[in-house]
Amino acid sequence: REWDARSVRAHRTRSNETILRTPPAPIATRSPLELPELTCERDYADLLWCLKTFFHYADRRCRVVLHDDGSLSRVALEHLERHLPGATIITKADIDDRMHDVLRGYEGCRSFRNRLPLARRLFDFPTVATSDRCLVLDSDVLFFRRPEQMLQCIDHGCSFFMSDYQDGYVFPRADIAMRYGVDVFPAFNTGIAYLPRRMFDFDFIERYCRDVATADLLGHPWAEQTLFAMLLSRCSHGAERLPDVYRISRQPIDSDTISHHFVNDGSRGLFYTHGVRRLRRAGFLVEYDGRFGRRTI
Repeated sequence: REWDARSVRAHRTRSNETILRTPPAPIATRSPLELPELTCERDYADLLWCLKTFFHYADRRCRVVLHDDGSLSRVALEHLERHLPGATIITKADIDDRMHDVLRGYEGCRSFRNRLPLARRLFDFPTVATSDRCLVLDSDVLFFRRPEQMLQCIDHGCSFFMSDYQDGYVFPRADIAMRYGVDVFPAFNTGIAYLPRRMFDFDFIERYCRDVATADLLGHPWAEQTLFAMLLSRCSHGAERLPDVYRISRQPIDSDTISHHFVNDGSRGLFYTHGVRRLRRAGFLVEYDGRFGRRTI
């Protein structure tokens, strides 16, 4: 079924109201599993859906670090503090001051970070991280079952990533291999990834940023994903690709689906009309409330 924009907005409003009525998530203030999240006023309620479905089905406590992109209102911050008690919240002003010094001499990196909002993840996450690896989850990801493959990899310290349905890169893979000597993973997607902090080589990133700027692609929506794929490919050829039950875009949501990434290719509205709707019908809200509703966090 196709949904018009008005229906999608109505479903989104209802989804936001629903998640804000659920109990707080079980956050750990200390944990080897670190989950950094860049969030904004528009998407913070979606992030709560993402994190609460992950915590529920994975049954893991994580250290959550929230990076405010500068748009979060006081109300939004209060919601995040209440629903993710114990999470670290880093303001844009604080991280900008810190990154000004960290990126001194890396003018290409600075330009990329300032031009493309998501590019901040490439610089801010590893700078603030306290663990050797971090789990990256896009806010437009929902979980429907226990992510066993993810948890096994995390327990064994093995990097992993989910698949895209295409090579979402600003350069063809053959050009990347010739220019950078990197045999980049095909169809890498940043929606779900477990990444080593050591992969963030700012000297290498600076070279890429200058090349992308020269090609006038600094603001391209795939510029960040291309670099994530290159960095993981060059430092971790043993990284595992999650199986196709970790789905994306208009791929089906059925009884086999573990997670789904609703991307900006026309499928984003399905997060509310299909994803949240399926969770409601499957009893997720009742189960979540039963597990965490009376817990003291």
